[in-house]
Amino acid sequence: MHIYNVSTKIDFVIEESWKKWMLEEHIPQVMGTNCFVKYQFVRVMDDEDKDGAVYAISYYFNNLDQFENYLANFADTLRKETLGKWGNQMIAFRSLLEVIE
Repeated sequence: MHIYNVSTKIDFVIEESWKKWMLEEHIPQVMGTNCFVKYQFVRVMDDEDKDGAVYAISYYFNNLDQFENYLANFADTLRKETLGKWGNQMIAFRSLLEVIE
């Protein structure tokens, strides 16, 4: 099992509308690609940053072919849509993780 983790710092001004958009639009679009088997959406609680809230979305997948399919066919479009909607009010950091146990 592997995880594609997207950590995002959100300006407090858009936090609630961004969170609603993530749950109602973006995450369902990502899951609709059928490249991931489940996801987890969390808020980072120990971040002392006064400029914004930090969230992480972990998308789980079984093999690297699924992830490569996501990157090749869906990632660019979804990233452009996100940037077009929220611009510089957010910044995302992506990681590819392997589940050990």
